[in-house]
Order: sequence, then structure tokens, then C-alpha cells
Amino acid sequence: MRVAASFQAATWLWLLVGASLWPLGGARADPLTLIPSVTLSEEYTDNVFFREDPQWDFLTRVRLGLGLTYETPRSRTTLATGTSGVYLARQTDQSQINIADAQQFFLTTTYQVTPRFSLGINDGFVRTKDTRDLNFILSPGGISTPPPVSDPSDNNPGNASVFLPRGSAINNSFGISGAYAFAPLWTTTLAYTNGYGWFSDPDAENLVQRGLVTLGRQWSPSLTFNGSYAYSRFNNTNAPDSQSNAIYIGASYQYSEMWSGVASAGASLNNSIETGGAPQRINAVYNLAITRLLQEGWQVTAGVSQNVTPSVGVAGASVTLNTYLASWAELGDRLTGTFYLSYSNFDATGADFYLLNTQIGLFYPLWRDVFAGFIYGFRQRDSEPGIDQTSGETINGNSVRLQVSTTWPFRFDI
Repeated sequence: MRVAASFQAATWLWLLVGASLWPLGGARADPLTLIPSVTLSEEYTDNVFFREDPQWDFLTRVRLGLGLTYETPRSRTTLATGTSGVYLARQTDQSQINIADAQQFFLTTTYQVTPRFSLGINDGFVRTKDTRDLNFILSPGGISTPPPVSDPSDNNPGNASVFLPRGSAINNSFGISGAYAFAPLWTTTLAYTNGYGWFSDPDAENLVQRGLVTLGRQWSPSLTFNGSYAYSRFNNTNAPDSQSNAIYIGASYQYSEMWSGVASAGASLNNSIETGGAPQRINAVYNLAITRLLQEGWQVTAGVSQNVTPSVGVAGASVTLNTYLASWAELGDRLTGTFYLSYSNFDATGADFYLLNTQIGLFYPLWRDVFAGFIYGFRQRDSEPGIDQTSGETINGNSVRLQVSTTWPFRFDI
């Protein structure tokens, strides 16, 4: 049943993508941009497998990527995909690069069906052979940047990468939404999301399906209020299936060109569907995100959210707290700096753990579309004894990466 649900979601995804890419009118030339990319990097880490007994190593990475954007007067589609491999200098079992070690696929498309009705779809797929290895590569253009944890993703691959034992993982998050303006100032939105995660060690699956209905009222050109109801169902290997019903009220506000923010708050009623599961409980759910353009070429985004999510294959549904801070800045005529900090705390029945991740990057164009990058990363996790076959000690890891990446944009009128 879980595979069928994921297959149905994928079928709807490609039907809608096909509709958004279908030419309108036939005589007009619509712009299509392809962006192939290659990235080579060398990295030092003091805890290559992120264990209580740290081992240092040097990692050589190769990543091939392809980005695509396509625009028509009524639609926009962006796609980013890539495959990568890693060579570990001190590990005999990974003495050669396999370019198929990890794959990533991210797609977003919007389609204005009528002046009042619009559709949006998105899908994110990540497969990695080794969950201990954060096989992501930051870039100034953001094509290969992992999804931000500000969105309480149901199967965030970054969370799996820093917590689960060494093994394979597959994560797919699909979403579709439709918005209809039934009056000049009133809009209703229906949305469905499907998040699937599979982890080889321990052998576990997560599947969460959500339905959401939202009613929005534009109070002024810069202020919009909304109310929402969400139903979620969780199917887990390591815990009884459960469900939640949540009600939110919120607002979005554009204070000026320099300030914007969104906020919502509500309550969620969670209960087990199967006998022997966790008792019924009520939890606060909320989301707050603020974006500040400090000056031209310097932007900061911060957020905090609490929602009911899976616990990356460890236990059942979790009351998960996410906080993050992200920033990018033009430090000179050609130098760009990035900063990313995230903290996630999982509170599930029989499992309580947190994850901390920090990345600092500097990027400099060497020649045309060739960029050099320096990236420092720190990650930490702490858990109760027995989770993930550990004693519950805090685990830390540091890494320093030097990389060179190049892109070749191609623009077509079709």
C-alpha cells in the first residue's frame, strides 16, 4: 500500500509537469535554459562515519549535475538533478569513486490554469549509499543545496544523514496544491503531500500523507490572514501507525522591501490508530519565518517551527522542533559568503534526540562560470542510550572542504 501511494503521487507529478510544459499558442518562442555542472572537491573530516569512535579521513568527491528552467506566460518549471561519488583515502572498501553513490532530484512547477485557479507541484528525491556521508555540495547558485530544514520536511535527508547508522537511504517528498480565488480578496487552497523514507540499517520505512485546506483573506496589499486544517497519517515500521488533526491560524506580512515574515500557530491532536500505541495527546504547532534584506547583496532568513513529523526511521511520529538561520552576502566585488545553522529536536515515544548542523562557505569566481569554494561544516547529535545502538553520548564531527565547480548555461527558444 505504501509503494502504491508513492507510485500514484509520482504519476500525478509527471502528468502535471507535462501540462505545465505544454506549449500555449504554438507560435510563441518560450525560453528553456539548461545548466550542466561539474564539481570536484577535496575534504578533510575528523569523524568520517560520525560515530562515537571517530576516524579521520580525506574524501575526494566528484559530482555531475544538470539544472533546467522553462517559462511560459502561464507556467514556470525548475529542475535540479545530480549524481555524485566519493573516494575515501584511508578506507579500503571505498578505494575508488563510484559516481552513482548518491543521486538527487528536485523539481518545482507552477501553472496558472485560469486567472483565478493555479496549480503547484514539487518533488524532492534523494538516494544515498552511505547515510553517514553528507553527500551535498553547496554552490552560490543553490542548484545542489539541500532543502532547508525550515520546512518541517517529513523525511529530511539531512536528518537521516547525521543520525542513522551507516547504510543506504531513499527519501522522496511530493506535494501538490491548488489555489482558487473565489472573490477579489478571498482565496482557498487545497494541498496534498506524500513523504516516503526507507533506511537499510535499521531496516525501516516512514510514510506520511497529509491533506491541508486553507482559507486566506487579503487584508491589505501587504497583509494576509489565513486559517488552516490539516490531517496527517503516519505509517512506520518501528512503531504503531498514528494520525493527527491540526488547526492553525496565521498571517503573512510584507513590511517593506527590506522586511517580510510569515507566522502561524495552532494545536494538534495526535492518537494511535493501532492498539498498543502511544496515548492520545495534544501539542502546540507553530511556524515563524522572517527574511531581512540588510542591504543590497546581504540577506538573512531565520525561522522556528514545531510540527508532528516522522522520526527518520527511529520510532513513530515525533513532535519535532526545527530552528534555522541562513544568510548570504556579497563580501566584495567577486567574493560571496554563505552561512547556515539548523537545530532539530525529535520528541517521539521511546526516542528523544537532537541534531545540530552548521555550514560556512566562501565562493569566488576564477574565470567566467568557474567557481572556487571553501566550506567548513560542523555537526552534532545527542540521543537517549540505546537509540541507534549507541550509549547515548554526544557525537561531533568537523569537516573542511575545498571545491572547484563549473557550469555551462545554454538558452533555447522553443
